Amino acid sequence: MTKLTTNFTLEELASYEFARARGIELPDSVPEVIINELQNTANLLQLVRDAAYIYFGQEIKLHVTNAWRWKTLNDHVGSRDSSAHLWGGAADIVPSGCTIEELFNFISDSRDLMVKIDQLIGERGCIIS
Repeated sequence: MTKLTTNFTLEELASYEFARARGIELPDSVPEVIINELQNTANLLQLVRDAAYIYFGQEIKLHVTNAWRWKTLNDHVGSRDSSAHLWGGAADIVPSGCTIEELFNFISDSRDLMVKIDQLIGERGCIIS
């Protein structure tokens, strides 16, 4: 496992588990440019996780359902060719320790976090990019 931050790994953000569960063939490797962007995404997720711990007064784990989606995986889920997932700039997350709505509201109400987030979408989880 390649750690990107204290709580997030490259394998997690490369969406391998997500792809395997759908029978999608994995790429041979993650391109370096994608790894660099996934590092930025992991750093942002770590900021959210750490801030949520302070706000909620308990550990809030963020399960990344998928972040980087290569073309085959992106097409499989029916996403657009303009999706930030294609270059690793977005992550779909589901929290444990609070509800999706509580996490979404916490993030959207936090100016410190929102200045670092391009988009915050609440659908079947939170999508941060």
